[in-house]
Amino acid sequence: MAQVNKKEIKTTIKVAYGALGTIHGRYYLAFSVQGKIKECCLPSDTTKKSDLIYNWLKKFSNENNIKFIALGLAGLEQAEKIGEKIWLKLDIVPHIYSKDPISNVTELKQACYRVIKKYKHNNQALVQMAARRQIKPSFLTGLSAYKKFATVKEYSRALELADEFKKKKLKMIFINSTASGGGVAHMRHAMMRLYSLLGVNVKWHVLRPDVEIFNITKKKFHNVLQAVAPSDCVLTSADKRLYNEWISSNARFLNPMLKESNVIVIDDPQPAGLVAHIKKINPRARIIYRSHIQITADLINKKVKQQFSTWKFLWQFIKLADLFISHPIPEFVPNTVKENKLIYMPPSTDPIDGLNKKLTRRQKDYYLALFQKYLEENGQTPLDAKRPYLIQIARFDPSKGIYDVIESYRKIYRRLLKANIIPKKMPQLVIAGNGSIDDPEGVSIYEEARQILQLDTYKHIAPDIKIVRLPHYDQLLNTLMDDSLIALQLSHKEGFEFKVTEALMKGKPVIAYRSGGIPLQIRHEQTGFLVNAGETSKVADYAKKLILNKKYYNKISREASATINHDYWTLNNAAKWLFLALKIMK
Repeated sequence: MAQVNKKEIKTTIKVAYGALGTIHGRYYLAFSVQGKIKECCLPSDTTKKSDLIYNWLKKFSNENNIKFIALGLAGLEQAEKIGEKIWLKLDIVPHIYSKDPISNVTELKQACYRVIKKYKHNNQALVQMAARRQIKPSFLTGLSAYKKFATVKEYSRALELADEFKKKKLKMIFINSTASGGGVAHMRHAMMRLYSLLGVNVKWHVLRPDVEIFNITKKKFHNVLQAVAPSDCVLTSADKRLYNEWISSNARFLNPMLKESNVIVIDDPQPAGLVAHIKKINPRARIIYRSHIQITADLINKKVKQQFSTWKFLWQFIKLADLFISHPIPEFVPNTVKENKLIYMPPSTDPIDGLNKKLTRRQKDYYLALFQKYLEENGQTPLDAKRPYLIQIARFDPSKGIYDVIESYRKIYRRLLKANIIPKKMPQLVIAGNGSIDDPEGVSIYEEARQILQLDTYKHIAPDIKIVRLPHYDQLLNTLMDDSLIALQLSHKEGFEFKVTEALMKGKPVIAYRSGGIPLQIRHEQTGFLVNAGETSKVADYAKKLILNKKYYNKISREASATINHDYWTLNNAAKWLFLALKIMK
């Protein structure tokens, strides 16, 4: 028998879930690896300081080649402090249980099983829902973690507004169509975590899903209003009837929440029809309609049939709201919206969630291995870890310019070949994004993008282009963006794509179309580059300059990471909502 060369053996990190607790004054760990539950007792000195627990977990994970996905903290007095540290430093999701001490290892194992049940087979977290499809906020850090990303004045103001909100015993709820996928869901998860820490009565409810309805709301609401739908895609009487029936059903379902809330926020067109029902269920409630998309207001104002008919249908509900909030671009607002009801507000991203927190090289290597696995499962060759890559992270949506990204890369490739960059040194291209339950088009657009690579025009570069729909795993997208060379955002229509802000936070030069809210985020030729939609040759020119001129690249990169607007972060955005609620109730 031939000897096995040990250098050739590739060890794979073992995924684990666990629970940590104190039994008779000592810390114990119960953990599940490859379907087997094990337990161990931590050294006695770890009871003295939370840092020692963190250090022990780090050493234990490294020595046993384990990647903890999540850890239950059962019966721990320092649970929040430990939880914050393992999230930010060890990339372990904390789940805090009762602070009452546990009495034996069996109880600890039960806590471990409870953690496991919160995740899918692919280690993706399940959205936790309470009654009436209320999204339960998770815990990642304590409130003080937000201080690092705010001025003293901003932080104090958020606390003051929260105190006033509580004193007035107000209740605010947000309602949208999906708990995962897309920017609205991402924002709301972050805001609910923060509101939970602030102790204010703010909840988030999600409509009951319906595939047939989501086909209507995506294609004939969302795409039509953004002017990216085919010309024959028009809202029919049958569509309106189905939508109204669905909305009525959801109004009955959410009746108890609607009846007892002071302020109700309707996110985007999908739940817009609820406004009329809320007026009847709870006439005293203040209603805010929040538009997150790039509405082609000029077409609506000109009464172009396709856009005007959709807007006319939705406006009958939206006009009943007390306020209309838009991204800070006047061109997004049809002239039917009166100025005295109009407020501009940017969206936000969270600096300490899985998309944005700092990851170690070891942690990123785990997620890159995961990405390679998804590529393999989709019949694609691996990403070459020795070569750089450009990236666009976005949903597979007709407005996101997926085909422009591929064409831009073809031109970049050609320019670099002329500059004597050999294929083995050529940057690659990654196009990645999540799906969403209210976006039934995602799969077909993904498949079309893959098929384009089979055309003669792109066949020669196809092996260097990785196109993949990924599960909702924030740290995976964080890793892909953080390890990239340049970020692209070639959306033809865009509300306010905070993937741009997230890229800039990581010091990535962004080349983007001058669409929607994107120009508000990039300072042209300082933190990135703006080109008109369709100008793929200019995209290629800027990319070539960045790739070939390292000094210039570093200058743009430094400027990008140094000039982030605090208004784009969760703390200030959450504070604005509290301010609005207090103001509107007066």
